[in-house]
Amino acid sequence: MSEILSTNPLAIRHLILYEVLLKRTVEEGYQNLCEALGDNQYDYVDYHADPYLTPTDLPSDVLCKIVGELDIKDRMSTRKVCHLFQSVVDCERVEYNRLAIREKSDGCIEIEVNDYIIHYQQIGNDCTIQAKKEEESHERLQICQKVIDNSSHVDMFLNDLAIWLKPSIIHIDCVCICPIPEAISLQVLDILRNILRLRVRSGRILLNNADLVLSTLSCFEPGTLDSVWITHHKDKRLKDNRTVETEQFKQATSVDCRLFGIIDPIHIHRFHHLEYFEATFSTISAEDI
Repeated sequence: MSEILSTNPLAIRHLILYEVLLKRTVEEGYQNLCEALGDNQYDYVDYHADPYLTPTDLPSDVLCKIVGELDIKDRMSTRKVCHLFQSVVDCERVEYNRLAIREKSDGCIEIEVNDYIIHYQQIGNDCTIQAKKEEESHERLQICQKVIDNSSHVDMFLNDLAIWLKPSIIHIDCVCICPIPEAISLQVLDILRNILRLRVRSGRILLNNADLVLSTLSCFEPGTLDSVWITHHKDKRLKDNRTVETEQFKQATSVDCRLFGIIDPIHIHRFHHLEYFEATFSTISAEDI
């Protein structure tokens, strides 16, 4: 075994890293290495000068643990270092406190991820991206701004959103999707559908199209979704009983669908499992209750 190790530089560096992680002194680490390789197989001067490991030499489980400790900004920066880091970031499970998507009155698209708020605005043929971070004092501090020539702000927004939602397993405490153009909503829906397991605790979906609202809701993994708040901006006086048929509704504990069409009172028994709900029924009677 010692002969195999002594001719494998990467194995030697892993042994050195092991000693470093155990916080052993240089002398102790060198002595243990000699016991593993055999005496006089590795020079003390080389051991002392060895830079241990470059990040790309680290075992995959160590890299995943490091990536798991990064915030959203550092994850995106790490992803740009090399293909290996990009792969690790994209595969590692991610947890967000909040994800919100909205269109501003000036046509700017805004996405909020945890404490970061990113604006995408079209100015002529160019896309201006402005990033801010919300401090504990609720003050928003601008951290960067860049202009991408001859680019669509919608394309840049969708590209970044796809990167943030790249991992196959995502936990989000609160998702809020506010009215955005229908064409963009469809592309956002495609991104959500590509996530293997999207676990959301609280979902607020406010879109212009009832079908889009329900399709977006269906992307959230049932059982992990506690709170549902849905509405659309078309005629809310129309009857729509589809909400109660979804698995997300059946396994939620709190539902607000009072602005999502009128529900037939024959479905009121479907609300019995909820701790709290708000809904609009066409009629209601003591017998129904």
